[in-house]
Amino acid sequence: MRSGYTLLEISVVLALLALAGTAILPAARRSADRAAVAGAREAVAGLVVRARTEAMLLGGAALHARPADGSVWVQAGDSTIVALRLGAEFGVSLEIVGGAAEAELKFDALGLGRRASRTLVLRRGDAEARLVVAAYGRAVRS
Repeated sequence: MRSGYTLLEISVVLALLALAGTAILPAARRSADRAAVAGAREAVAGLVVRARTEAMLLGGAALHARPADGSVWVQAGDSTIVALRLGAEFGVSLEIVGGAAEAELKFDALGLGRRASRTLVLRRGDAEARLVVAAYGRAVRS
């Protein structure tokens, strides 16, 4: 009676596992890309809420977005309250619809926006998520 496996049996099993892995890999990558852009969109939406809250507490604040380095931050006066680097933290790129180099959404002491709405597009691979920040500070996900 023999115990164990032959080299041929182990090779066949490994070849089948490799074949299955190559079939699953693209789907896993797409899923990871979708999760990354969704996570980045929710983080930016959280910063919109934070900017409005800080504006009501401090008498005004602004949300800034700069696609060149993928950074989004909340600023009140001369102080940066919180900053987020989307490329480093989520591996996504940022784009402002209309091609602006930077977007600034100001909120007054009542938490109301003082600018027209902006659409931020987050991309990684083939995955894309949009966040429309309305003039009154409402964030709409799409």
